[in-house]
Amino acid sequence: MKILEDLKQRAKNKNCTIILPEANLDERVKQSAIQILNESLSKLIVFGKVTDFPQEISQNSSCQIIDIENY
Repeated sequence: MKILEDLKQRAKNKNCTIILPEANLDERVKQSAIQILNESLSKLIVFGKVTDFPQEISQNSSCQIIDIENY
């Protein structure tokens, strides 16, 4: 798993932001978002209503939720 750990470290060092436009539609994407936030790999931007997401996403300061219906 050295490759995966190297990729995670590179992501942390870049201090980037990942946009996940389909995060409110797919449970796998939500789980990926939670893992990214828990491991502090990057900041996230997701689209949907706050109520579409679990607390691990909606209450994390490294994640911005954009409600496209009201944006």
